[in-house]
Order: sequence, then C-alpha cells, then structure tokens
Amino acid sequence: MREFDGNILFSATDLMRFMGCSHATRLDLLRMRGEGPEPSEDTEDAALLQKQGDAHEAAHLEKLKASGRGVIEIERGDLARNSDETRAALATGADIVFQGAFLSGNWGGWSDFLERVESRSALGPFSYEVADTKLKRRPHPIDTKSPPLECCGSTDTQAPSMIDFYDTNAEQFLNDTRHVDMSALRERFIAELPQDAADTVRILDAGTGSGRDARAFHRAGYQVAAFDASPTMVKASADFAGLPVQQMRFEDFSWDHSFEGIWACASLLHLARKDLPFVMRRLADHMVTDGILYASFKLGSGDRQKDGRLFTDMTEESLSALLDESPALRQVEIWRTNDRRPDKKEDIWLNALLRKS
Repeated sequence: MREFDGNILFSATDLMRFMGCSHATRLDLLRMRGEGPEPSEDTEDAALLQKQGDAHEAAHLEKLKASGRGVIEIERGDLARNSDETRAALATGADIVFQGAFLSGNWGGWSDFLERVESRSALGPFSYEVADTKLKRRPHPIDTKSPPLECCGSTDTQAPSMIDFYDTNAEQFLNDTRHVDMSALRERFIAELPQDAADTVRILDAGTGSGRDARAFHRAGYQVAAFDASPTMVKASADFAGLPVQQMRFEDFSWDHSFEGIWACASLLHLARKDLPFVMRRLADHMVTDGILYASFKLGSGDRQKDGRLFTDMTEESLSALLDESPALRQVEIWRTNDRRPDKKEDIWLNALLRKS
C-alpha cells in the first residue's frame, strides 16, 4: 500500500497480505502514519525466490514472443499513465499484454500477463484473463514462528500448466491422436442427433485437440464449430479441419447460439472435479431441447496429475452422481471401450451419451 493522490492505494498484494495476516496490514497502516516499525530487509531465501520468479517471468515472456503471439509490453512507470496505456492495448485485441496496469478508486497495480480468451465482453468477442507467473517473493502469511521458506525448488521443477503441456508437446500429441480411428464412437453420437438434415445440424467440438473429429463431422456435411484452450492446438486443428477454431477454456465457455450436438471427446477429463457440474450445466444451456452431448473420461475413481495435466477419472457411479448435479441432462447410454491407440490398448475409457431435456 502507498499514498496516491492524497489517498491510500491498495493492491492485490495488500489484499492477499491481509487475508494471510491482518496484523501485518495494521503494521503497514501504522508505518504509513509514521508510527509503525520499519520492515526488515528480505532474507536471502526471499531474495532467491524473487530472483527465480523474475527469471521465470522473463522466460515465459520470451516463450510467448517466440510462439508468434502478439505481445504488447507496458513500460512500468506512472500508474495512471500505464492504466490508460493498458486500456488502449486491450481495446486492440492483442494476444498478450505484459505488465498491464489497473487503477480504480483506492485499488491499483500491475499484472504480470493479461491473456486474451475468446469469451465475449465489453471489448468485443474477446476478453482477458490474468496470468501470474512469479513465485512468491516472501512467505505468506507472515508468521514469526514459521520457517523462512514456504516452498522450495527452482522454476525448473515447477509443473507446467495444462496449456503449456499441449503447446510444448504439440507435434507428438498430433502424431499420436490425429489419425486414431474414432468413427465407431462418432457414428453412435450421430445416430442420437435430432433427425434434421445434416447441413442444418450444428455440432460443437468442445476441446477439439488435433481437430480430427471436427474435420470428420465437417466432411459429413454438418455445421461444425470448435474450440480449444491451447493456442498451438487452435492453429493446428484449424489447419487440419479447415474450420475456424476459437481459443477458449471450458470454464469460460460461451457461444452465440445453441447446438444440436456437443462432442467432448477426452477433454472434460482435464477439468477439476469441483468445476465439472458448472461446466456441464453451461454446456447444457447451449444445447437445443433433445440435443445430445458425448463425453469421455478415463475409467478410475481418483484425480491425478501426469506431465502437468490434471486427469479427473470417472466410474459409472461417479458419472451418475455428476448427472445428479446437471438436471437438464439425462443419461442415454454409458459404456466402456479400450483405447484406440495401439500403444495404449490397456487403457479403459468411460463413454457417455447425454440428452438435453
């Protein structure tokens, strides 16, 4: 916190500090009035964490630039001026805004990265999400009895995000999945679609990955839309399917029309279990009455991490419990299949066809 135009200006860091230790905020306020103790210098551990965080941020910035995404950098200085510059940068629809600033009332500060997502806002058919890349600069909450380090290790040991995994391993993932024969599953899905002429039936490939299924549906004469969270997958799938693909996360899903069918093949399984009910209801909201949703999960009873990816496994029982929280969807069929990839035939998938009531 600091004085700004005669008032106290708070930042997101101040809010987190208060949530961790309200006494620390009280000391900060006293210090601003010249009554409190001066904060001590950062420990060597805290300085090391800050150095690692800065290096991680710089590496991430260079990675974004190398990927070909449009990056606008705000030269950090005067907060009010930077806030105006950030507002102008967001209005251009840039892919990334680095060091974007915000100022409103008694709140203000700088973000690490603002990343564009294809979710409608006052800006247009897109909006922005905040991405914070730094390690913690000091232990939180403040506690004189706690050890000086809250976490250990360097940026090299941090698990990559889900999107980072697919961006980094795109070529291998595309080779492994693009030509897998999923025609039997697609046929079962198509058989449950409302029986309109194919060229009037709208299908959404939700989490399209390689674009394999979007391409197949498009070639069969359906009106196909698709999205994926990974920028690399978006470009690859659009090129392969010959269709526009939006960059979007399930958590931010929104569309300007409903669909007769939604195809979520091996994509919903990467959502946290707690987020699935909301996302399922959101998908149902974008289906016509009697529309059909296909979803598939790895068979299992737990949540696990692999290569930085979250896997939320399902059994028939846990999937039925999920449907209890999604009243607009009713079960048509649930069945098991073996993985179609030759090197993963031992993996079992749980498939579901769900009808919008």
